[in-house]
Amino acid sequence: MGVGLPFAIGAQFANPDALCLVIDGDGSFNMTSNELYSVAKYELPIKIAIMNDSRQQMVYVWQKLFFDKRFIGTENSNPDYCKLAAAWDIPSVFCDHSDDLSDAVEQFLNTKGPCIAEFKVVPDICLPMVAPGKGLDEMIINRDNNMNSVHVLSYVPKDGLAPS
Repeated sequence: MGVGLPFAIGAQFANPDALCLVIDGDGSFNMTSNELYSVAKYELPIKIAIMNDSRQQMVYVWQKLFFDKRFIGTENSNPDYCKLAAAWDIPSVFCDHSDDLSDAVEQFLNTKGPCIAEFKVVPDICLPMVAPGKGLDEMIINRDNNMNSVHVLSYVPKDGLAPS
């Protein structure tokens, strides 16, 4: 969390002719939005998609599932991302309805140079997830529609190195 834009900047410098796209949540993007300075200064053609649910959603879900619904510090007060983009002379796209999604994505991807797209999204659980104090072999991979029941991945022993 909070590394999408810096990683995209590094990837774009390493691959200057490649399309570099970062898909980031609003909470994560807010942590490093100051890096828009680098995008603008070096005219990096990075496409930045912000999934804005106005929440620290992963933390919210943890608080709901594992901390007895004691919510604190999970609601974001976000800037207007299109105005933030304009402050850096970066074009932007805004989409707040699924009917406009195809056109917004097309405009976003076809904008010459950098572009920020803000997509208003409905908060939802992000899976897979590892609960506090649990190991990767106890990863939550599924849920019911009310997030009341979660299903844990069965442990499967692995031999050798991870695939590369």
